[in-house]
Amino acid sequence: MFGILYNILTYSAGSIVIGILATAVCIALMFYIIKSWHKNRSFTALSYIIGCVAFIFILFHAILICGAVVIKSYGNDAESLINSYVTPLSSSTIFTQEDTQELFLRLRNDLPIVGYYIASADFSGHTPYDIASSMNQELQRHMNWNILRHFLWSIFFVFLGALGIIKSMEIHKSKNTGFNKKKRKFYDE
Repeated sequence: MFGILYNILTYSAGSIVIGILATAVCIALMFYIIKSWHKNRSFTALSYIIGCVAFIFILFHAILICGAVVIKSYGNDAESLINSYVTPLSSSTIFTQEDTQELFLRLRNDLPIVGYYIASADFSGHTPYDIASSMNQELQRHMNWNILRHFLWSIFFVFLGALGIIKSMEIHKSKNTGFNKKKRKFYDE
């Protein structure tokens, strides 16, 4: 798991900074919205601890989203590499599952970050003419699914964190409940 994060960091350090900033803004906005909705409550130490834990979980998924975005940006590079692998082959060659897995392993050696998101490849029936574009399209589709999945997990942790923060808040009771009889004046006509 930490190898994934290390490779994502080395391939997309700029995107990681954006992920950290987006997560910090998300958590700050969550605290602001909660406070504006619950004005008669105040945050406790537990509220801030829950916020920090939520930050860590959301940050993890934000980093994985950034990694998926970076992999999507390498799609054309991956397609070019695959084309270079299949150029020496005859155009009438039809790939088997084993052949496509071998191409994928070569791609993983040249772009190791791809291997953390995709475990295997089966593009049997393709030819050298269309295998690179097919693999790139599948890579893009898989990364879109990864982005959506990690985004939904992030939303789940935002919701869970907000619920925990709200439950841990301290309720302030107003000292002036009801009417103050000393200040009330009655006028008879």
